Amino acid sequence: SKLLDVPKVYVTAGDSDLDPHVLQEVGRIAASRLRGFLQSGSTLAVTGGQTIHEVAQALTIGTAMNVMVVPARGGIGRALETQANTIASEIAKRLGGHHRLMHLPDQLDERTLLELRKLSDVTETLELLQRADVVLYGIGRADDMARKRQLSADALAEVLRRGAVAEAYGCYFDAEGNVVFSASTVAHDLGKLKPNCALLAVAAGARKAAAIRAVMKSRPQAMLVTDEGAARAIIAM
Repeated sequence: SKLLDVPKVYVTAGDSDLDPHVLQEVGRIAASRLRGFLQSGSTLAVTGGQTIHEVAQALTIGTAMNVMVVPARGGIGRALETQANTIASEIAKRLGGHHRLMHLPDQLDERTLLELRKLSDVTETLELLQRADVVLYGIGRADDMARKRQLSADALAEVLRRGAVAEAYGCYFDAEGNVVFSASTVAHDLGKLKPNCALLAVAAGARKAAAIRAVMKSRPQAMLVTDEGAARAIIAM
């Protein structure tokens, strides 16, 4: 918490790089803390990915909350269960709230996005995203995510040349937390988040230590949930 300047940090035992069950525990801890950041009328934005999928699966169904859940990015890849749309729907169901979908692939050129913004459901979701009170998101290594997103060889080389070590919600960050590249259709909307929006990061594994550290520097965070593998590696850095 002191090293990363994050007020609430939760660390579970183990290293998810070595034991996949550790990620389930990371998801459980994040899920148990999520409601504490929400109140009636809140808008929650969520990214996709395996880690946030684990959070969604660990959420227990309790007293229904009047919250709106929206995806914080468009579609990426082919695994439906880890898409932001699917996770937003699942979290809304478990919170007893409402959700909106993002009917956009994650990589679109600016001209196409401007055309799609003329559609009312696309505009509504993007406006809700900008008004988000809480953002729940995962963090990846820049090299891993660039390949997963199937960036061209030239784009990958440029991202790494600019010193990118981390990726979160479609943005690539260097070691100091500066955005050096944006690959998401909605990443610039996340740049317009309210100053008091609570950012909740969930990421684990020693391999992600540098990535976690970089993203924590990018803007003030409300919470980080991680594992011992990443925490020890960050301290060693």
